[in-house]
Amino acid sequence: LDGARLAPPPAVVPAEGPASSPGTGPDPNLAEAILAILEQDIIGGDRDRLVKALVGTTVLFDLQVERIDRTFALYSHPDYRAGRTIQGAVAGTELKVLVWFPEAMNADLDALKSGDVLHVQGQVREWDPLRRRPSVLAEP
Repeated sequence: LDGARLAPPPAVVPAEGPASSPGTGPDPNLAEAILAILEQDIIGGDRDRLVKALVGTTVLFDLQVERIDRTFALYSHPDYRAGRTIQGAVAGTELKVLVWFPEAMNADLDALKSGDVLHVQGQVREWDPLRRRPSVLAEP
């Protein structure tokens, strides 16, 4: 993301249905891609390398909110430093995910509560092998 230009963030839209239909939207489906790798009978290090290969991929998914925090990290892009970080799961799965949102979306995100579901489009930023979850940088 260093040097990348970000468009103004979209409003948070509570999910009313599936995030995408076959043949539309970004690929891959985050949960399907990661769960397919995690379910394979391969050694942990090899498995982590396969999941890390998804870093930089644009994904679209429904996020079931578990917790909303203020972002206090010294993240490299100024638009995200005072934003929100949401911990949750890809709706309908056990896959945990951490999503970073820009500050411009704070008012909409602060209205959410645990259990709410929202559409997220973003870029896989990193894989946390200890928590076995991806971090996603939300984008318009």
